[in-house]
Parts: sequence; structure tokens; C-alpha cells
Amino acid sequence: MAELKKIAFFITDLDFGGAEQVLFDLCQGLKEKFHICVFTLKGKGHFARMIEELGIPVKSYELKSAKGLLYFSRFIYILFRAILDLRKFQPDIIQGILFQGNFVARIAGKLSGNKIILCSLHTFDRGRIKFLIEKFSSWMVYKYIVVSDALKGFCIKEFCIPDEKIIVIRNGIKITRGNSDLKEIRDKLGVSPESRIIGTISRLHSEKGIDILLRAFKHLAKDFPDSELVIIGDGPERARLLASAEKLDIKHRTHFTGFLPEPEKCLLVFDLFVLPSRIEAMPVALMQAMANGKAIVATKVGGIPELLEDNQQGLLVPAEDEFMLTRAISRLLHDPELAKRLGENARAKAEQEFGLEKMIADYKKLYRDLMGEKS
Repeated sequence: MAELKKIAFFITDLDFGGAEQVLFDLCQGLKEKFHICVFTLKGKGHFARMIEELGIPVKSYELKSAKGLLYFSRFIYILFRAILDLRKFQPDIIQGILFQGNFVARIAGKLSGNKIILCSLHTFDRGRIKFLIEKFSSWMVYKYIVVSDALKGFCIKEFCIPDEKIIVIRNGIKITRGNSDLKEIRDKLGVSPESRIIGTISRLHSEKGIDILLRAFKHLAKDFPDSELVIIGDGPERARLLASAEKLDIKHRTHFTGFLPEPEKCLLVFDLFVLPSRIEAMPVALMQAMANGKAIVATKVGGIPELLEDNQQGLLVPAEDEFMLTRAISRLLHDPELAKRLGENARAKAEQEFGLEKMIADYKKLYRDLMGEKS
């Protein structure tokens, strides 16, 4: 039997997030065909444990929060360790995921003598430092993988990456029909049995626009006294958002659940899924909501219009506009037939286009093609 080819993944962290979910799904789908090792820069989170349960080793470098010279010295030490680990593992392919994971992958990969270095981009990373890094180190990267056409266009325009160096592989999700105990889910979320649930699944980060959703719900709460807002996820904005909910006097009807394992199961009790992002590449949570046939309101940013068409699979509104967001949510709550039709259309599109099997197959083909080019 031929020896399995080796892939090393570098990722910034393995806590709650769409890119982390994609890596877990990749590991699950590739483990029979490739020998995989995962390296995380900021400690082991929830997905690290799940990946290790697949029998795949996860090595953490424990990059701590620091500033200035202390951070720089720690980062250099981690680069040195990564080079040694790569020389020991000797992967055929190195793939970075997210900003810091991509940076370490390309530097350590090049210095350890690897030829195939891939960088996966899942967000619209802006800023002068990120621009300079891409400008002066993109020559180290063999191919870039992006999750949407919008993100590909951004990389060409902002980072001057050649078109032929970028490959689009859209995220995929596991399509399942939910049969969980709805009462148990409601109890876990802390919502009343008869309430209508407006919900989202998101990292609590400023780019996700949860503050806009809170302000929109303030307006909706008066017209829909049976509604409750559920926000699944965690992140650096949690304390500020909790304070905002209290200030808006909606805290008693707003549920911040924190991180939940398999959050997509909670979609079964949502009456409406809302994604109010300011920036978005290819949101896994939105795809999961579509697969569950949910009525959706989302902002018209990034790769979201590639997933759903306005008035066909959901309603699209401008980012940063709490009044348009409020109006769209209100429209669906007032019109259950419209909500049902949009949800059915969304499910049909998800089942046809967003299957996890297609994403895994696309990655397998890419890896084999690249190894064939370099052999």
C-alpha cells in the first residue's frame, strides 16, 4: 500500500468560527486519504478537541497576547519551532488558514524547504500591515484559496495577486434533516415555549454587526411582544454587546448563549435567521440556515449575494442600516407565507449547491493536481 501524502495545516486558533469549522470538516473528509497534522498558534479550542478525536494530532504554539518587542520575540520563537516541526513532519503540502496562520505557513514553509505552500483566505483582511505582508511575501505562496468570487476580486484589487494564482473553493456544509427535540433546544436557549425566535450564529466581533441587530430588535420588540432574540457565539465584543442590550432595555428578551457545540441544531427553533455583517466572505452559518429552510435577512456585503438572491432565498439589506434591517425582519414576521416560500427556496439551493461532499472533492482534486505539478 502506498504511503499517504502529508498535509500540514496552520491556523490562527481553533475556537468558534466558520474557518475553524471548515478545517474540522476538511480533516474529517481527508483523513482516510492523507496524513494530516494541524498546528494552531493560539492554544487549543473546541475544534482542536474534535480534530484530535478524529485521530489527527494538533500542536499548539500558545502565542499569547502581547505588544511590541515581547510579541515580536515570541513570534520569532514560534517561527523557529514551526520550521523544526515541518522538517520533522516533512509535509507534501502546507496550508495556512486565517491571517497569522497564513503568515507562519508561508515563512516557516519556505525556510523548511517546502515547495507547495497554500494560503486560505476566509475574510476581507484590510490594513496597512496586512497589505505589506501580502505585497512582499506573496511570492512564497504557490496558490491562494478563497471562498467566494467577491473575495477573489478583493485580493486581485487590494493585494495585486495575479488572477491565475487564486482558486475559488466555496465552503460546504453537511446537509441533514433535523429531528431533534425542539423543547429541549428551547430550554437550552432559555426562551419561552410560545415565543417567536429571531436568531443568529456569529462570532461576537465588530465586523459581524451584532450591535446593529440589537438596535433593530429594540424597534421590533414593541410591535412583536412575543419575540425573543437569540445570539449564539462568543468573542471579544461580548461584554460591550451585553451592556448595549441592557442600555436598550432588551436584555430580558435577548439571550447570549456563548459558544454551543453543534450550534446549527438550534436553527430548528428559529423563526428567522439574521446576519447583519459589515464584512463577510462566505458565511457557514448562513449556509446552514439556508439548508434548514429558515427565512433569512442578511446584509448585501461580500460573498453573501453569491449565496442568496434578494426576494428569492431571503431578503438583503444594506449594511449599517438598522431601519432597513428592522423593516425586513418585520416584513417576514408579518408575512408567514413569504417567510415559508423564501425558506423553501433557500433549502433547495443549499441542497443543490452547498454540500460538504463537493467542497471535500474540490480540495482533494486541488491537492492531487498540485502534487502532480510539482512531482
